[in-house]
Amino acid sequence: MSLHVPTILFLTVLVALLTGMLLIFSWAQNRLHRSLAWWGVANLLGGAGAALLAARGSIPDFLSIDLANALLFCGYGAMLSAARRFIGRPADARLLFGGAALWLIACQLPAFHASAAARVCFISFGIAAYSWTIAYVLIRGQTERLASRIPAAIWVCLHGASSLVRIPICLVALPLKEANLISHPLIGFFAVEAIVQLIAMSFLQIGMEKERDELHQKLAAQTDELTGAANRRSVLERADALLADCRARHVSAAVLLLDLDHFKSINDTFGHDVGDGVLRATAQTFSEVLRKGDLFGRVGGEEFACCLPNTSPLEAIAVAERLRAAISKLCLMSPGGAICVTASVGVASTNRDGYDFAELMKAADAALYEAKARGRDRVVNEVSPPAYALASERLAS
Repeated sequence: MSLHVPTILFLTVLVALLTGMLLIFSWAQNRLHRSLAWWGVANLLGGAGAALLAARGSIPDFLSIDLANALLFCGYGAMLSAARRFIGRPADARLLFGGAALWLIACQLPAFHASAAARVCFISFGIAAYSWTIAYVLIRGQTERLASRIPAAIWVCLHGASSLVRIPICLVALPLKEANLISHPLIGFFAVEAIVQLIAMSFLQIGMEKERDELHQKLAAQTDELTGAANRRSVLERADALLADCRARHVSAAVLLLDLDHFKSINDTFGHDVGDGVLRATAQTFSEVLRKGDLFGRVGGEEFACCLPNTSPLEAIAVAERLRAAISKLCLMSPGGAICVTASVGVASTNRDGYDFAELMKAADAALYEAKARGRDRVVNEVSPPAYALASERLAS
């Protein structure tokens, strides 16, 4: 099958411009997606460069060789900037314009400028370097699990590899001659590969941003806005899964219910802003004391719950004591003076109450009532229902 190279180059320009405008339009819908704007600019620069290349012979060589490929390199620099913006890093002018600057410097060498093979080798190596750097940035900067991220990195790596393949082809298999360069079949294959690259990476980039939005929305729905801990709904859903896994593995688990003592008086005396600071400090304490696989969240105004998988009753009491002691050491400064905080903790274990989270919460709540009835700032293990009723009466009186 023969390729009509001018037609393929025209399609390359058209696809580059269309995908560039699509990406910029997508960015305009959400200005937080700055990587899409950068990627759109990259495609537009690439399209402009391809248009100048396609006009070879009709315009001066400075435009169709020097400027055309400088624009292509700026396009790849913009792609790298898009990858950096996607992972939250700023664009770097050296990376954006560095490839184009080196190209323009090389073009000042007469021998280099007169050799089509030398120019193709330079461009191919530059594209590979940019492509592999983009892949590295995408993988190295991974902070969320995005399904499109790995395919995007793999695809851009393959694009870089295909660029390097051009070097032996143009040197050995299909030597390039200046006279028929623009109609050479190798240029046509380069253009076809560029079209596929433009379409694939544009959709993958949009896909990554869409996945990130969905992930952030999901996290927002599962997170307590004030403390950053899991909210009640998230705790209920995730605790059931943790307990089901413990049941399947025949290991113990425990649930802690912690309540800050006299929290209402802190709000009344020092204000809600100070009370919010106490809640945030408490959540931070949980993060520091608990293990990586433990679950905790804010389930009420000043109430926090923990689910401790693979934990015996004695281990759960020890964890609860560490939490209580760490919170008792909190001392927050406010305009009204120092604020010291204490907490009461109720503990329930699957050894007694089974693996149903709702039942474990009831048992932990009963223990928490008993801790408050005994004077607060203490940990109480599971109590019987009569003791729970007695503690409730003492607190109410």
